Amino acid sequence: MPEPEQGIEPADGAMGLNPDSRGVTGRVVLVCGAITAGAGALILVGWAIGSDALTAMGTGYIPMAPNTALLFVLLGSAVLVREVWSASRGIHRAAAAAAVFSAVVAGVTLIGFAIGLNIEDWLFRTTRMLGAVPIGRASPVTAFCFVLAGVSLLLLECEASTWAAILGILITLAGAVCLMGYWFGVPLLYGGTVIPVALPTSLALVALGVG
Repeated sequence: MPEPEQGIEPADGAMGLNPDSRGVTGRVVLVCGAITAGAGALILVGWAIGSDALTAMGTGYIPMAPNTALLFVLLGSAVLVREVWSASRGIHRAAAAAAVFSAVVAGVTLIGFAIGLNIEDWLFRTTRMLGAVPIGRASPVTAFCFVLAGVSLLLLECEASTWAAILGILITLAGAVCLMGYWFGVPLLYGGTVIPVALPTSLALVALGVG
């Protein structure tokens, strides 16, 4: 009798689609990744064309920093593509690289806050202020969430999904608290002590954490 066929390795490319991505959980991940990356891309376009309506989502609000938008594009794209092409080793390497880059940039940003150095004006340079708040700089809360997001993605790559989920919950809670501050008009919840978390940043953090 013929021997049973051996399992076939999934393709290392576009054909290695994740069948779970068609399930409810997979769809949530896809939507959240797309929202996160799309929000970051939209904000970058706003900075490029000088549109406060795109970068701040309202008059008188602090805009999302350009570096923040870039990291949202990278992390959101990583969440999205690793769900769609979960069998591709190249995709997983790219996602890990995006995670490391985001965590390093966010970590350096936090160090910059600690030593009083602005290292965030390499993408778009601006000297504008909103009251006493400098425009174009990320909140320390946002930077810390990016560190968590980068570590969470790396944990997923190491198949430590429980710890990755815990960090994702923390990111979601941080974004949700900031959103509550905007919703109820309580600046203490999103203002911080240095630079507030922008409204679009709060929304994107929730999407990123859920994803």
